[in-house]
Amino acid sequence: MWLQLAMTATPRSLEGRRIWSGYALDLTEKRQLELELQVAATHDPLTALLNRRELLARLAHELARTQRYGRTLSIVVLDIDHFKAINDQHGHLAGDRVLVRVADVLRRSVREPDQTGRYGGEEFLLVLPETSLSEAIALAERVRERLQDVDIAGPEPSNRLSASFGITNVVPGDSNALERALARADQAMYEAKKAGRNCVRCIAV
Repeated sequence: MWLQLAMTATPRSLEGRRIWSGYALDLTEKRQLELELQVAATHDPLTALLNRRELLARLAHELARTQRYGRTLSIVVLDIDHFKAINDQHGHLAGDRVLVRVADVLRRSVREPDQTGRYGGEEFLLVLPETSLSEAIALAERVRERLQDVDIAGPEPSNRLSASFGITNVVPGDSNALERALARADQAMYEAKKAGRNCVRCIAV
């Protein structure tokens, strides 16, 4: 880590000679604290993914770019299946571990430009710039398969994790794109739940 200093100096006269006196202040710890506070304000403390507020802000930014330049944008909502049962049967610490593992899978699955965050509770949101619906579906299927390798409380098949996925896209020219896109993605996710969970559903514009 680089040492960051703030320095000040003033001229003084000593026996007819001009000298400078001053002090240096180490700002390294202050800067580190500022960075930690910034991360705390924008990231979920448990999963270290973006929190809901920051995630929606970045989604709004990507939507604006989509509208301005006519580019593609897809959104994926995923909800962990039977998460309440996991907490009830295995305890909230086990539930927290599951959320952390899901976050790890998402981090390893997305590209650098993608935005990934905890949308709320056991729900996560992926914002995928420059991504078509078919590409978003392929990504969701990869994540779905990887989540099944996460064990909840043992190696038995009944302890395998699963999630339901809802996907939508955004087209230029929609003045209410943010609300409409989130509503479509949620609806698609609930359709995945109704279809038996552990699957991907899509609502295209």
